[in-house]
Amino acid sequence: MFKKVLAVVLSMVLVVSLGLLFASAQPVGESSPAELQFREDGTFHILQIADIQDAGILRGDIRRFLHEAIQQEQPDLIVLTGDNIRTSQGVRRSLRAISQFMRIFEHYGIPVAVTFGNHDATNNATKVQQMEHYNSYRVSLMRSDFSQNLDDPTAATLANFYLPIRSSCGQNPYAFNLWFFDLEGTGAWRGIPDAVLDWYRETSNALAAANGGELVPSIVFQHIPPIEIWDYLDYHFGGTEGSQWRQFGGFYTMSPDPNYPVEWNFMDEHPCPANTGDYLRGQFDVHLDQGDVLMIVVGHCHANNFRVNWQGIDIMNTGGINPAPYPIPQQVMRTITIHEDRANTCPRDIETRTLAFANTIFSTRFTATWYNWTLFVVIIIAAAALLAGAVTLVVLRLRRT
Repeated sequence: MFKKVLAVVLSMVLVVSLGLLFASAQPVGESSPAELQFREDGTFHILQIADIQDAGILRGDIRRFLHEAIQQEQPDLIVLTGDNIRTSQGVRRSLRAISQFMRIFEHYGIPVAVTFGNHDATNNATKVQQMEHYNSYRVSLMRSDFSQNLDDPTAATLANFYLPIRSSCGQNPYAFNLWFFDLEGTGAWRGIPDAVLDWYRETSNALAAANGGELVPSIVFQHIPPIEIWDYLDYHFGGTEGSQWRQFGGFYTMSPDPNYPVEWNFMDEHPCPANTGDYLRGQFDVHLDQGDVLMIVVGHCHANNFRVNWQGIDIMNTGGINPAPYPIPQQVMRTITIHEDRANTCPRDIETRTLAFANTIFSTRFTATWYNWTLFVVIIIAAAALLAGAVTLVVLRLRRT
């Protein structure tokens, strides 16, 4: 009798655990990640996710947030802008962490483009191993059009590629373009290498030649913001309320850009651009000179969420989705909508919107604290059940002898 009761208890524990860890909804569609194309209504929808920093078991609040955002927005493309997994993990744990969220994206059949951040680069799993694992999922569009120093993890850059978006009628294969840049090596303060920028210029010119001599309007996705974000901020000689200290000295505040809504705009930590060596200046000027980039979209600074314009190019920092590494004002994601029928010569032609976990139906009934405590209780119950089973087996064996 006791064995039957124990079997029932273990079964219930297994069902509850799987329900908490792998809860999912019905897929929106089973589209194959072929070439990207504007919809018939002339729009293209992107869901940007920054700094998942998965450590092997995806948090329940993040899992639910991803499901709800995908179901609600039904994006044409999901973009991960780096720090997708936690730093200093073993190879198997790192690849298992990637699988946790890639399975969700594959479930919905939505194409995914990925680039690396500093935490991705500081794992025992190399960038090459990680890219191979991403590409084991059919929804992955990640590739390497330019790479260098792959034999030296401290200087390697791999996930540099571009994804053109075809017009809705299909006649123009270069109606818009998306760039993806990989930072150099493992340093949190390194930026985009000069060799990558040279590749970008050559490829941008080639795309323009294929587009009848006209530059293809583009968005850049990368992990770390350009240092020019400091040029937009307001300097203060002394600390003032709401100001953030800069690594090189001084205190700064951010004035909201009047062209964009301020809802869910916040700067609760100092921006963290590349600030060593040749990366102090370079990338932003290259984009200004080339003239095709309308917006640079980044993550990295978990507690910052803003969109501002500097010298004609938007810098958009999306806050982190994972509140675990350090406190953040809110868990967020970002939607980006590109309109084919607009000139796309000005960043304001592109619509963006912040999705906040506080606005989801799960925020009150499925908070991170609730999830963590529930998971803790389930683990304790499972451990107790296993211990009871082991003790029972020992007692039964002793009785037989």
